[in-house]
Amino acid sequence: MKLRIVLLTLVVTLFLPLNIIHVSGEYSLPKTIKVGLSFGSSAVNNANIKSPCGILVQDADGKLIASDDSPNGFTFNAIDAYQIQICDSKTGEVKYIANAEKGLFIKPNEINTGIKYLEFNNKKYRGSFILQILDDNNITIINDINLEEYLYGVVPSESPSSWPMEALKAQAVAARNFAALNIGKHAKYGFDLCNGQDCQVYKGLSQETESTNQAVNETANKVIYYDNKPINAFYHSSSGGHTENSENIFSAPLPYIKGVEDQYSLGNKDDSWIKSFDKEYIKTKMINSKLDVGDILDIIPIEITEFGRVVKVEIKGTKSSAMLEKEKIRSVLGAADLKSIWYNLKTDSDISVFDTIKGRSEIKRISGMYVASASGVSNVNAIDNIKISNGYRIDEYNKIPDNYTFYGKGFGHGLGMSQYGAKGMAEAGYDYKQILEYYYKDTIVR
Repeated sequence: MKLRIVLLTLVVTLFLPLNIIHVSGEYSLPKTIKVGLSFGSSAVNNANIKSPCGILVQDADGKLIASDDSPNGFTFNAIDAYQIQICDSKTGEVKYIANAEKGLFIKPNEINTGIKYLEFNNKKYRGSFILQILDDNNITIINDINLEEYLYGVVPSESPSSWPMEALKAQAVAARNFAALNIGKHAKYGFDLCNGQDCQVYKGLSQETESTNQAVNETANKVIYYDNKPINAFYHSSSGGHTENSENIFSAPLPYIKGVEDQYSLGNKDDSWIKSFDKEYIKTKMINSKLDVGDILDIIPIEITEFGRVVKVEIKGTKSSAMLEKEKIRSVLGAADLKSIWYNLKTDSDISVFDTIKGRSEIKRISGMYVASASGVSNVNAIDNIKISNGYRIDEYNKIPDNYTFYGKGFGHGLGMSQYGAKGMAEAGYDYKQILEYYYKDTIVR
């Protein structure tokens, strides 16, 4: 029995996947990663790909089908669901029609020295490209690249290169964790991660800087662990002063993603913000999100976390109502406009009413309220023109809000490391391990 166990161990060792890097004998990082540059709605019908050292085009079996020693490269045109036309970029002459059912593989000419890269859409990328036709006869372009070189393009895209080195190192390690734990996230498109905010912003060699490459190199293979397992290191721009628990934003409670005080993130432009939307804009956005509730009557926060974020909001309309949970309202109204779900909401139908039972003033909507007068008690909805006097002036109010104003804090989902917080901690003298182990509870970096 003991002999069988030993033999089994040897077999497993011999057949480990090639695309891994062993780290501290505990966890194997992927050696390479596939990043979507153009896919789905951004897939292209044609693409010019070039390199100063020339390019090589191979089929899925590694057979060379086209090459160009000039810096002009080729133009690739999608013909149908299976074929890509390879044309001279200068003359337009058709050089080859390739079967792309299993993809085309493009790499820089190996005989040249220096940093080898490919250029697409005015951006430079290390590694190689894979071209596939997946949807609507358009070309999906994938960058197949070494993980650490991928991080060279992520860190300066996510954090300014002028920030303190320890903050950049923290960003590098968090990005490495996120990449490793999200391999295959976009498998349906044939790659691992996209190049945008849905994953991590990645702008390739064009974005690289000396300081951010140094941050990646000096933290090479460093990983954040919780209970000896690598964590999914979510991060965001600015918390507004306090991060959030994972279960309040996503579905799963993660023991290392817990809300922490984040005073070091304060002092940036997104500490507080104000954004207004009119009801017609909100109606259009709801329809675009397949949530047609009719004309907007009201927006009511229903559930708020202990740290102040609105995780359930009701949007009432003339047709129906919709309950938006967690980050859904940001996806509807636009995450760049509604920067976070930590907000207070006010409208042009709000009035201050003194509650005699509670002994304090509260902000309430006019709609649905009752007014006592000499002629009796009336529902406000039955009154055409609403005018209220405070003893000094008379103000006119809408029964149904026309405008909704969000007074918010922070930028992003609020989970894990705050990038501005990391900057503040680095400026205060903390090193990258201390920064990461503060934002990701009960973890260790090694």
